[in-house]
Amino acid sequence: MSNAVQTGSTAAAGADPVIIKVGKRKRKEIRRLAKGRGRLFSQVLETHATMSRESGEVHGPVFVIVKEKKRKSRRRMGMPW
Repeated sequence: MSNAVQTGSTAAAGADPVIIKVGKRKRKEIRRLAKGRGRLFSQVLETHATMSRESGEVHGPVFVIVKEKKRKSRRRMGMPW
């Protein structure tokens, strides 16, 4: 479980945006994250809370980057034609 966290500076917004890269995850996990549920959502919250505690500042918008894992292809048993 390695979450990459980046912060950038924007003068217009006043607060730095936070980008959390989660990596490749299954469709089901991504769906739950979008609904605000699941293990992945709690991971993102924990990462953001840890970052806030360490830096002691208020952060701007949080962006979560997740790549969808490729589906395994199903092999069919039967005639080849």
